Amino acid sequence: MASLLGSVGVTLSQEIQAWRRPSSSSSSSPPAADSNNQQHQIGPTLKPGVRAPKSDLIQFPRSKPVVVVFLRHCGCPFAEKTFRLLTKFSSRNHNQIHCIAVTQASSREAAEKWVIANGGEWDVEVLTDPSRELYARWGLGLASAWQVFGPMQVAEAYKLGVNEGIWGNSMASLDSSASSSSEQPRRGTAEYGHGAAGDDQSEEGAKGGSSNGNRWQMGGVFAVDEFGIVRWAHVGTSASDIPDLKQAKKALVEARRETNHQDDLFVP
Repeated sequence: MASLLGSVGVTLSQEIQAWRRPSSSSSSSPPAADSNNQQHQIGPTLKPGVRAPKSDLIQFPRSKPVVVVFLRHCGCPFAEKTFRLLTKFSSRNHNQIHCIAVTQASSREAAEKWVIANGGEWDVEVLTDPSRELYARWGLGLASAWQVFGPMQVAEAYKLGVNEGIWGNSMASLDSSASSSSEQPRRGTAEYGHGAAGDDQSEEGAKGGSSNGNRWQMGGVFAVDEFGIVRWAHVGTSASDIPDLKQAKKALVEARRETNHQDDLFVP
């Protein structure tokens, strides 16, 4: 009983930490050094034509263009929906476009557990960024209370759950599930990369947050060509904002035509 109460107390503490809204500031300078409360200066909003930020996890130039999807916290139903759309997109376009999903999961193990529960990564490379440094570098900041809890967001979350059965798989719900990960569908060739604070972190989460990530973090999607130039950008306007990945592909096709690459490499 004591062990159970202790576990519940730890989980509750993590959830409270995850709902704390860290301060963030807009800045064109690189992110500030990370601290236990995981604050970073937010970089400039990325627009088509600018060069993608440099990092060890996402490097350019590369052999083919890439679609980078920054997800909200693990447990957000809209993050789950977006990830499922990305895996379908990757299975259709993996020969032409490399797909990357960035999560806030506290460790590779936590990320993999969430990914497996949501159908597997297929041809998506999954990166963990518990400190949210990559999010900041790519210009993604925090949501307002209205963007998370507004009537539209609540209604869309309910519709997603009722119509598609997507209510959001948090780490707590996965831990309480009787199903083992080996029984879940999984396919994919990409390895799990990790960002700052991602090494040797337990599923209980990095300091100042939880294994799910910060609930206020906004998501976004970027289509970047082989040379590291952003060709399409979609920064989330609310928690329920689901990106149109077809537009990302369209922008990459048009960019390839502009640079006189072979159009037939892209399957319609």
